Amino acid sequence: MSAGFSHDQKRIISQLARQAYTAWPEREAFEAINSEMSRSKCFESWRHVEQGKAVNIQSLCECTQAHYRPLKAHFEKLLGDEARASHTLAGDPGNERRIAAHKLKIELATRSLSEGYAAAICRRQYGCAIAEANTKQLWSLVFTIRNRRAKSAPVYQAPDNGDPF
Repeated sequence: MSAGFSHDQKRIISQLARQAYTAWPEREAFEAINSEMSRSKCFESWRHVEQGKAVNIQSLCECTQAHYRPLKAHFEKLLGDEARASHTLAGDPGNERRIAAHKLKIELATRSLSEGYAAAICRRQYGCAIAEANTKQLWSLVFTIRNRRAKSAPVYQAPDNGDPF
């Protein structure tokens, strides 16, 4: 099981969330509708809902390291900083799989092969569709396609004119 957030990570998420909440155009109306709650409780309620949207967990105490980057990026997006959010997600472990999938598409295009070719290999070797293949399986497909195509490429042979040299 993955470890929970460090104190620094909780602080960073909380600060980003507070900034996003303060910048939220509907904040004043939200606080007016929820006048029975303090401003802090309104923020806390909003943050829990936004966390739920981002990682399906409303409590920071229940989040694991796998949730940190997606949650941080969510609040960065709410602040309107798409570039920073993209950079945050780029370090996401799921990004490794996206890189492998992208390289597979490049290999297929380079060799003028359809995705169906790779899909057939994937089903035969791993018993799953490409969309269900893990990162290691996708990289294996990349190298399988490189190697198979290289082996089947025609090799130049000089014409035999009877001269042994």
